[in-house]
Amino acid sequence: STQSTWAILYPLMQCADIFFLKADICQLGVDQRKVNMLAREYCDAIGKKLKPVILSHHMLYGLVKGQSKMSKSNPDSAIFMEDSPEEVRRKIENAYCPSEVESSGHAEDDGMHLEKDELKNPILDYVRFIIFSRNGTFKAGEKEYHGWQEVQKDFLDKTLSEKDLKDGVIDAVNKLLDPIRAHFRDDADAKELLEIIKSQYKVLADKQVADEVAPEVGTIYTVFAPMPTISQVPLASVLSVLRQLSAVPQGVTTLLWLRDWSAFVCNCLNGEEAAIRGAYTILIEALNILAPEVMKNVRVVWQSEHILRDPNDYWITAIKEGKDIPVEIMRTVIGQNSEQQPSSDIIYPLMHISDVKTSKVTHIITPPEEEPLHRFVNDVANAQVTIIPVVFQLPPLKDQAHPGDLDSFISVLNSEMDVNSRIKKSFCEPGNVAFCPPLALVKEIIMPLSGGLFRLERNEESGGTKEYTDFSVLESEYAQSLVHPKDLKTNITRYLKDILNPVREHLKSNPAAKKSVTDLTNFEKKKSKKQ
Repeated sequence: STQSTWAILYPLMQCADIFFLKADICQLGVDQRKVNMLAREYCDAIGKKLKPVILSHHMLYGLVKGQSKMSKSNPDSAIFMEDSPEEVRRKIENAYCPSEVESSGHAEDDGMHLEKDELKNPILDYVRFIIFSRNGTFKAGEKEYHGWQEVQKDFLDKTLSEKDLKDGVIDAVNKLLDPIRAHFRDDADAKELLEIIKSQYKVLADKQVADEVAPEVGTIYTVFAPMPTISQVPLASVLSVLRQLSAVPQGVTTLLWLRDWSAFVCNCLNGEEAAIRGAYTILIEALNILAPEVMKNVRVVWQSEHILRDPNDYWITAIKEGKDIPVEIMRTVIGQNSEQQPSSDIIYPLMHISDVKTSKVTHIITPPEEEPLHRFVNDVANAQVTIIPVVFQLPPLKDQAHPGDLDSFISVLNSEMDVNSRIKKSFCEPGNVAFCPPLALVKEIIMPLSGGLFRLERNEESGGTKEYTDFSVLESEYAQSLVHPKDLKTNITRYLKDILNPVREHLKSNPAAKKSVTDLTNFEKKKSKKQ
């Protein structure tokens, strides 16, 4: 809970480096060992036999007392390549340099070093790992040394004073840096580069100001299609997206965002990319058939294609905006309270930040359940997006449906026989309007797709045929038992046949849609075999 998201992003990125580069041997400081070992563990998870070899190198102590390694936030904790001779002298002269073990000396190593070293003297560390790594000799006081062990022995025996030891290190380090200083002084390109580095804070500050005064873009409305959690593509999902798209004012840019890579990250449909893409393709094709006038003004955006147009901008935005967000805030966004939180639950909200920021969206139309995710982007990334909730409520067909119950909803992939069977089995208690899935189908799907009309066809003994243009009238008559459940169901199946038949025909004839149906069918077969 106290960590920021960088603590999850960083090891994931470093492991990705290893596999992207197809590295056989990875050489880094010992402080990176835990991260590199994650890459080896990943090999076990995916059945990769040839694991990268991890070579861990010694970490120099920080020059300041209590530092098991240099600190990025304290410039006096290490010698930098651009340090002047005077800066080198000041840092070394002020450096921690014990000749006896001190219980209050450096902090616990926490695996930062390859050897046990109770003295933890950074000056002797520099002698061993910097000076003797390049030179065969080291002069301190009046003596020339030919090995670091000699230097350490004389220092501990008080034969070599701290002043003489530090003067020798100052001289050796400055001689090491002199050619580098000359290069950055005399070479025009190197000199310019050094000036850029030294002025990096000013550059970052200028960029921040530029971002704040960036010109405004036009109005862009975006609807984020739901991520596919089941392969059946519920008709309710299609109609929910349609209602959101229909809420966009005329004449403005409208994006329908398909979060295919986010779905992959969240392991939707077991992370099967073909199934994820297939589910989204069927969603789009169904929308094209059911609402062609709406869809002609909509630009469909595949998240993966958007990312690959400028991956540098996308991922830098995710990292820049998200690296300092506490994990605890992430939990509130995604509704996780368990400590066993998969890293995908961190990556997904960060990707959403990038989706919003890099697409320049100004308005998001969303179902209420996704409002927290969008407001999170506004809060942590200063997106200033207008969020417009649109309600679409369709209960399951059963009164006690469990997740994954295929009989609890209508899919655009259902055959006519399947639809009739599910409607016939649906909960429809006479007079009960508090929970009546068939009535909800009329309200949320049938009447919106039929020009606001519901024609109830029945024999004269049951009340005769009647047309409803006001749902509340139908609801009231059902509550008074003036409409029989059987008549209601019979007419609903007739309407659903007319609505879904053109979609079914299109899915059979359109090559892309046909392939998507095949991909989802294969996914279901594969899942059944595993079960």
